[in-house]
Amino acid sequence: MSKEAEKVVQLYAGLFKGTIAISTLVASITFQVIIQQIEKPDVDFSLEHRIDYKDARSFLAIAWTLCISALGIACISYAVLTLNKERVVEMLETQNKDWTYYVYVFAGAIASILCQFLLLSAFLMCSMAVSAYSEKAGWTAAGVIIILMIAAVILWPWQLWKTRDRLKNGATSTTGTSNV
Repeated sequence: MSKEAEKVVQLYAGLFKGTIAISTLVASITFQVIIQQIEKPDVDFSLEHRIDYKDARSFLAIAWTLCISALGIACISYAVLTLNKERVVEMLETQNKDWTYYVYVFAGAIASILCQFLLLSAFLMCSMAVSAYSEKAGWTAAGVIIILMIAAVILWPWQLWKTRDRLKNGATSTTGTSNV
């Protein structure tokens, strides 16, 4: 097996395992807060804050839904990757351009960006819930998360391009000629 193809499969497996862990943690915390009775604060923040404390539960429910969606996509993707690991590695190292190659590459790329954006969106919704109680902390967190989303949009095509180049170089170095 090619080391480069194996590294790419490990990269995606690690991404999906990390998404499963983070999604499970965030979803369990947000679900626990959603079903608890949220007490009215001693001070009425609605006059001072843009987001009312009553909306915090709605933001947390949206965050929970986004986490569950990321969890589902990551579980399915990790299962498919694990069950078909040898086949995926073989297709990546030979770069056999049949229709299944494109299905695996396209599905893996879409699943990776969806997992990233669903988790970042869930964190954004959590920061909106925080802003109902602490406006500065909530909006600061929202700003940081938006910067991370912009970085993900910029870095995702670069990541795909570098992965493609890595596989091309791996195919060239193992066979002596490029199959692309």
